[in-house]
Amino acid sequence: MSTQRKKKSWVSFRHKIPESARFLYKKFIEPKSKNEDLKRREFILNIFLLCILILYGAGFLFSLYFSVIQPEYKAINPLVLLAIFIIFLLLYIVSRFGFFAISTYIFIGILFIATTYAVYKWGIELPPGLLFFSLVIIISGILISTRFAFIIALISSLSIAVVNYLQINNIKIPDLYWKAEKMKTTDITVLSIIFGVIATVSWLSNREIEKSLKRARKSEAVMKESEKRFRQFFENEPEYCYMISPEGRILDINASALKTLGYEKQEIIGKPFLTTIYAPSSYDKAKNLFMKWKKTGKLRNEELNIITKNKEERIILLSADAMRNAKGEIVHSISVQRDITERKQAEEALQKEKDLLEVKVEQRTKELKKVQIEKMSQLYRFAEFGRLSTGLFHDLVNPLTAVSLNIERIEGQPETKEYLDRAIKATKRMENFISAVRKQMSHQESKALFFLTKQIQQAIQILLYKAQELNIKITFFPNENIQTYGDPIKFSQIITNLINNAVDAYSKTNKEINKRREIEIKLSQRDNIISLTVEDWGCGISKEVISKIFQPLFTTKNAKQGIGMGLSLIKTIIEKDFHGNIKVESYENKGTKFIIKFPKIMMENPVYYLINQQQEDGSFLDSNKSKSILFTSLILSCLNNLEETDQIKDIKQKAANFLLSQKDDNWLFSENIGINFCVLSTLTKYNPEIINGEAIAKILMTLTSVESKEGGPYYSSKVSNNVDIGVNASIAYFLSLQNVDLPELNNLIEAAIDSGNFKSELFRSDYPVIYLISKFYKGSQKGKLAERLQNEINYLKRSDISSSSLNTAFYLEASNPIKKKESDKSPTDKEKQIYNRIIKLAEQRFSSLNGEIKDYAMREIKKTIKGNSDKQMTFMAYYFKKALGKKGEKISDDLIAKFGLANIFFWTAFIIYDDFWDEDEEANPKILPTANLYARHFTNFFTSLSIKKEFHQFFREIMDKLDAANTWETVYCRTKVESGKLTIPENIPNYGNYDLKYQPASGHILGPVAMLYLLGYKENSPEMQNLISYFRNYLIAMQINDDAHDWEEDLRRGHLSTVVVMLLQDYLEKYPNKKEIDTDKELEELQKIFWFKTIVKACQTAIFHTDKSRKALKSITILEDITPLERFIIIAENVAKKALKEQETTTDFLKSYKA
Repeated sequence: MSTQRKKKSWVSFRHKIPESARFLYKKFIEPKSKNEDLKRREFILNIFLLCILILYGAGFLFSLYFSVIQPEYKAINPLVLLAIFIIFLLLYIVSRFGFFAISTYIFIGILFIATTYAVYKWGIELPPGLLFFSLVIIISGILISTRFAFIIALISSLSIAVVNYLQINNIKIPDLYWKAEKMKTTDITVLSIIFGVIATVSWLSNREIEKSLKRARKSEAVMKESEKRFRQFFENEPEYCYMISPEGRILDINASALKTLGYEKQEIIGKPFLTTIYAPSSYDKAKNLFMKWKKTGKLRNEELNIITKNKEERIILLSADAMRNAKGEIVHSISVQRDITERKQAEEALQKEKDLLEVKVEQRTKELKKVQIEKMSQLYRFAEFGRLSTGLFHDLVNPLTAVSLNIERIEGQPETKEYLDRAIKATKRMENFISAVRKQMSHQESKALFFLTKQIQQAIQILLYKAQELNIKITFFPNENIQTYGDPIKFSQIITNLINNAVDAYSKTNKEINKRREIEIKLSQRDNIISLTVEDWGCGISKEVISKIFQPLFTTKNAKQGIGMGLSLIKTIIEKDFHGNIKVESYENKGTKFIIKFPKIMMENPVYYLINQQQEDGSFLDSNKSKSILFTSLILSCLNNLEETDQIKDIKQKAANFLLSQKDDNWLFSENIGINFCVLSTLTKYNPEIINGEAIAKILMTLTSVESKEGGPYYSSKVSNNVDIGVNASIAYFLSLQNVDLPELNNLIEAAIDSGNFKSELFRSDYPVIYLISKFYKGSQKGKLAERLQNEINYLKRSDISSSSLNTAFYLEASNPIKKKESDKSPTDKEKQIYNRIIKLAEQRFSSLNGEIKDYAMREIKKTIKGNSDKQMTFMAYYFKKALGKKGEKISDDLIAKFGLANIFFWTAFIIYDDFWDEDEEANPKILPTANLYARHFTNFFTSLSIKKEFHQFFREIMDKLDAANTWETVYCRTKVESGKLTIPENIPNYGNYDLKYQPASGHILGPVAMLYLLGYKENSPEMQNLISYFRNYLIAMQINDDAHDWEEDLRRGHLSTVVVMLLQDYLEKYPNKKEIDTDKELEELQKIFWFKTIVKACQTAIFHTDKSRKALKSITILEDITPLERFIIIAENVAKKALKEQETTTDFLKSYKA
């Protein structure tokens, strides 16, 4: 039992040992840092400090013991040891409280100072001193960093060198007593301790390094496993996954994305993601999102369009996260695209169905409403007839009595003729009454030019009996000359209803109360507006009722008097048929006044006639009262050339919609080719964007199927061999709108003009054929055609072409041609003044030159001014002054003219030099000295300006950069071309941020910049920087547009412009091993690459810079009106957008035609 108890006690004690050790470790040694590397260093420091505390604690006790027990024994003062112990204890406490770094630096500092003091006092040969220096260096490397260890090593070497210098020169004589003594036990002990410390440091360091390596290996294994799982996820994920570098290159792509895009992996890795993955329509958004991702590191559910290798676009939702390295720098993205194309298509289909349903419901509602109104109108007419019948019969009785009496008097009377005349007049009066009532009852619509007074008098006559019964006087102030075009019966309905209501207003009142029992009708005209008022002094209308009187079925009368449809219907008639309005003024028991106003409509202003003639679906009727595609097309063609009002715009839109509803999938509107091309040219003129490249391809295939020979002329249909002048005129007009000119068609048309024979089976008269030809013909017979056209116009009023609506449209265009806007091109009075000053200044500058040189100088200047259609070269300083507003008034017009002349000098010299740099055939050596003259005058002007010296420095910098850019372009942007073969340079020029395109034109900004300097602004001010940015970006856009326009010419001459560089890069992507290009044989291939790819990049780049230019312009706070300067951005922007549209049309055409 005793043995077992002892064994259990030992086991219990053995288990307590590790528990106690763990407690001591956690309490005194365990690092507080969370970082694994810092933990290792803190652990080693804590071991060091604990060892030192134990060593100095023991030393203090021994010293204290010997100083008390054996005072004669010479030992270190216990207080010194205690002080050292306390210092290291404080360092240990600081470390345990989490300030490990502070404790480390102080610890190393103490060791270094102590060691330096030792060698200073006892000499640099002191072995422990040198060992301690080594120890300090080792500890620095372990506890802080290797870099810090090198720093300590350097400082230690310097310290030893300084001490050595002091000792050699006897400035400090060390105490070298230890050299004379033999090594004692204490010396060996000290050295052993130092060796032990070094060994301990090495052991601790290696131990922690091994732990770190184990952790690293473990982490590496975990990382590999994680990477393996990630690769499995990345490759097998059904969504499209990418890795994109911060530079925008594709680093990796998964199988789903490759399958959808149609690429092999090696084709796509390393390519720019923007132009490879995304559709051109999403370039801007994708670029902006990429910049956002680089800033924030995150994107979520952004909708974009991607494009496959086969040019199919798909819609995706993009989410992206940034993967970063240890420094927090972005390494690449993890981008995931969810394909929502089918979902979007389903949504669009659902929306189309919804829209179609809404349209059908709306159409059905309109139809029901129309039927309802017709029924109510018919009901109203019957009710009106019932109410008017008493007066009508009374009026019929009177003339019948007159007829009877006059016939009785005829017998045996000499005045027979007089009695017969009276009887005939009475009969006519009855006929008029019956006709008027019959038209009202039948609701016949018959539009004509009519006199309003006559209709009002007839209405008064019908209601006179009813008014007389109630003792009411009807007073009418007629105007015999007022006419309008419309339906007289509907007008009669308006006036009859209003007079009848006015009569009824007295039936509710006492005759004594209303002493003035009168209805007053006034008709007048002012300018082109007709006014009609009907006023009574009857019962009036209360405030509660007046807002409801125009509502259908609302009435205050009893059932016998009315059903509440009268005012509602006449309001509809006034607004719809007469394009006017009706108002009411009324006071209860005082009376009511109705005021009607509507425009006078005559055949001399026939737009309203066309509105009334146009059918609900937008079509127009031919002479057979059938809906006609041809007539609708010709009418729309006429209206396309009129100044657009709201009414004309509405007619055009309805007509265009009707025509488009008639086409089939092959863009055919009729079996007759002439009708097709008449419609196509009309729609092109109406809106050029309607007919895209795909449509043009189908149209071209139709055209080639009816050509009598290649290039025309053309047959009227696929089954006809008839060459009709009207059909071919329609085709030629359409082709002219596509900038296509066919000689054979011109010959046919000129023969027709020469002979005067324009007979066509397509048209019933010559005028439509002459009309179509006049739209495009510019040949030698133009004068003869114009004479014939004018003769036809002169007869338009008298001759019916085929229908009154078509006749009206032809006359409208002939009488009211659209006025050309000249505001942008024609100079204002102020611009003329500035221009005259500029020319006068130029003549003064060149007055000292001889005749020929002076003529050259003035001629080239005027040539520059004339060739600059947007006028920026001449008037840029003036436009900037206008934009400044009141602040610009401080700058005189004389100085503005000088700025303008200086700018013209700059551009004229630039143009001449540029011809020589480009080796242009037009480069004239005779005018080269003149270019030098311009450059000298330009420089002299700006260097002699009385302005701050900072501007002169700015001017020099601009000129230096300008020269450097021109030199760079001449040296690096040229390549060899021999026999049409262009050598592709190994190093294609890099235009970078396109400053090298801006700098050659940067002299353009000097005038406005000088003006800002004169107003007190400095170069680093926001206004100045934004002004420079405005010019820089729009000039870059302008230069890129020019390069896109001239790319073929530049390529053939070996000039590597911005767009040629883009083209070569796109070409080399397709043909990476090519070293030269045959510009003749490969032109078609180059054109395909240009139109399918390069032009998009060029235009997007130009638009990017116009956007930046506009942003900068809007940020110039000093400007009161940016319009004069923004126009140049708009010009550059529109050129790029137009090119993009042409690109879309061209590529659609090529795809469709090939298919």
